[in-house]
Amino acid sequence: MRAKPASFVDLLLGRTVPKLALAATAAIAMIASPVMAQQSDAAETLAAFRFTQKECPVEFAFSEKARTEAAQIEMMWAYIPDQTKIKAEQKVKKDFEERFGNNTEKFCKAIGEMFIAEAAEKPDPALKITVLKAIPDRWSWHVLVAVDNSTSRHFEYTSLSCVLWYRGQPVHESSKTLRSVTPNGRTIQQLNIFTEEQADRVECRATN
Repeated sequence: MRAKPASFVDLLLGRTVPKLALAATAAIAMIASPVMAQQSDAAETLAAFRFTQKECPVEFAFSEKARTEAAQIEMMWAYIPDQTKIKAEQKVKKDFEERFGNNTEKFCKAIGEMFIAEAAEKPDPALKITVLKAIPDRWSWHVLVAVDNSTSRHFEYTSLSCVLWYRGQPVHESSKTLRSVTPNGRTIQQLNIFTEEQADRVECRATN
């Protein structure tokens, strides 16, 4: 079985780091807590994203996810302190030179192959996720979701990404797993999202 290709951040930094969505969540948290903005991992992840966008514009344009998240990444980057930005960009550049010998063509080729592989693994569009109800308490949100499966396939596990929004801005992301989504029907399950964040909207989507 062929190993799943590394994310572009893995390719660039040469080490295991959170996926972009998780890094984005960490960066959003930094907005509410300036002290957290000193943490370098999230800054390096954002810097790697921006580096890729600059060095590989053709390959970057292929990825709908990357294009969609570019504006959000820039918004989060604006909250990083200048000195942290400089250090993160220097680290990304250093890792790029060490990993790829400063060979942009080689790097962009790897990025392009990764984006193509990701596109081939898009979630099944037959799965429609609907948030039926979202009720907060002091420590969490209780979210009732419906998964409509229009295929004859039985999904043993379905991964979801649920995002809490407040006044048009994402404030929290949580990854959840649903079990046993039945074929040709609707499956309803309750999810508990543990956060104290205030929100006025909850959205969930399938990620597997």
